[in-house]
Amino acid sequence: MAKVLLVDDNVDMLETLEHLFTFYDFEVARAVNGAVALEIVNDENPDIIILDALMPVMNGFDTCEHLKTDPETRDIPIIFLSANYTEKEHRRKGLELGADDYILKPFNAQELIGKVNFILKRQSLLAGIRAENDAFLKEFEQGAAEAERDHLTGLLADSAFLHDLRSKFEASKDGGSELSLLMLDVDHFSKISGAFGDATGNYVLNKIVHILLRHGRKQDYLYRLDRNRFCILMADTGESIAFSEAEKLRTAIEGAEFLEPELLELHPGASKRKLTPQNITVSVGIATAADSASDSLLLKSVEEALGRAKATGRNVTIRTSETIN
Repeated sequence: MAKVLLVDDNVDMLETLEHLFTFYDFEVARAVNGAVALEIVNDENPDIIILDALMPVMNGFDTCEHLKTDPETRDIPIIFLSANYTEKEHRRKGLELGADDYILKPFNAQELIGKVNFILKRQSLLAGIRAENDAFLKEFEQGAAEAERDHLTGLLADSAFLHDLRSKFEASKDGGSELSLLMLDVDHFSKISGAFGDATGNYVLNKIVHILLRHGRKQDYLYRLDRNRFCILMADTGESIAFSEAEKLRTAIEGAEFLEPELLELHPGASKRKLTPQNITVSVGIATAADSASDSLLLKSVEEALGRAKATGRNVTIRTSETIN
């Protein structure tokens, strides 16, 4: 049984919400303001939080910010439910703070329950993917402090990437060995986030990581640089082999189903518009240390190759050698 934490200073609203969620077989916890919610959230361990925006002591926006910056609570989904902060900038602020949705009062009960069920199903699928990814990562020899790992995907983060790029580039030059760098960018990712929300976009990114780990080589180093861009460092690997590996990963992503039918059926917009599993692709750039005088130029070269891949129609792999006129 899923547990929901209801946070609202209006006792009548708390009663209404508790009756609603109890009817749909949820376990319910209550808090009369944000400060109380922060006091009890770790003990209650809710699966989702329904949060009022305007409350005394601590409002919903401050509460959301505290929850999303605390490693213990940042993964708990939050839906704002507000009667006072109703402008577009309020919704934007709530979503920017990390909330999954922003609903105005008076609300439609079925719509609210539908959105909650969609979010919880997505969370369940994401947890399964992350568990599998974490198991894969243990097979990769990529020792790093927790601070150097990307929270969302578990991959090495951009701070580790810049350090590793320099050290591996220098080792390549000193030892006369080959080194290739791949940069992958998810095509039209903003459309996925726009249609299904940022949290579903996060789920898609983790499925891409799953494919990269499952089909990639265990000796390679994988990094998440920013929202929808990844890098792979391939030591002792020249351009031709790097290209073959890149194509293997690109085609595996192209052929995968990312949004399962069971998840799409729960999407709140399913009754209003036709939703189908998305055909998600990536564009890939490749550069090698042999063609670069420094690690910064290697990075610049792979960015140029990726730019060419995006400019020539996406869902393609371009090598640095192909960008030289």
